Amino acid sequence: MKLLRTYPISLIVGVGIALLLLLPVSSGDMSSRIPNADKYVHAFLFLLLSFAMSFESSRAVKGRYPFVGYVCCIFIPLVWGALMEFAQHFLSYRSGSWWDFVADGIGVAMGFALGYVWFISECKSE
Repeated sequence: MKLLRTYPISLIVGVGIALLLLLPVSSGDMSSRIPNADKYVHAFLFLLLSFAMSFESSRAVKGRYPFVGYVCCIFIPLVWGALMEFAQHFLSYRSGSWWDFVADGIGVAMGFALGYVWFISECKSE
């Protein structure tokens, strides 16, 4: 239950990512107009997840950013991305891709960097 109180935004974003990446979607016009559009979507989704975890972790540790925070904000989203790509291999209407996982990792790195910059600016303002 503490997890739900500490990381509500991250949990909502994580469930949203699972729904978006595991439910059937139409290929639509976006993929034909924008090359590799799905990679941008993956990066953005995991940027949101990593930033949300950075934000909530910084609030949870009240001004400290221990090693556990780094693990939470980088390792957990990467594992979630790997699980999503693995799960897609078992769905007839989706396919997992190493390049999607790379995009997930880029999003995690960007989200963590934004979260870390935000955290540093918050510490300086206190």
